Amino acid sequence: MKTAQQILACMLFVALAIEEGWSNEVSPTPEPFFCHSCNSFTNPDCETITDDRYKVQCSANQTICRKVEQHMYYNKDDHVRVFRQCATRGTPGGCDSRTGTYRFKTWYCHCQGSLCNGSNSLLASVMLTVTLICASLGLRKCL
Repeated sequence: MKTAQQILACMLFVALAIEEGWSNEVSPTPEPFFCHSCNSFTNPDCETITDDRYKVQCSANQTICRKVEQHMYYNKDDHVRVFRQCATRGTPGGCDSRTGTYRFKTWYCHCQGSLCNGSNSLLASVMLTVTLICASLGLRKCL
């Protein structure tokens, strides 16, 4: 009877060890995730990335890349700023727009996959931007 109790206790211990993840298996190391990270205000070539100069490894909780494009009017002139970065939130494959004060508009585009926030990868967001600018300025000014 005592042997049956010992066997039952050992089986319970093994079941708990498996449940808690105590095993000899080594969990695989996740692949590193990279995005472009830059700001066109300080680095004008951030607007059109053609190489991996701004490649950064994202932290473990940053699983998507982001491109932010701001169109603003100040000092009697139109300005465009582009930010590229790692992100923790956003809907990959889509762009959200936000409108601020007078002639200020921002687009937030998210994508999933290493270095997906480069210039070529987000061509669709550029096409959307041009379309929205034409719509906001009036089609005649773009043609």
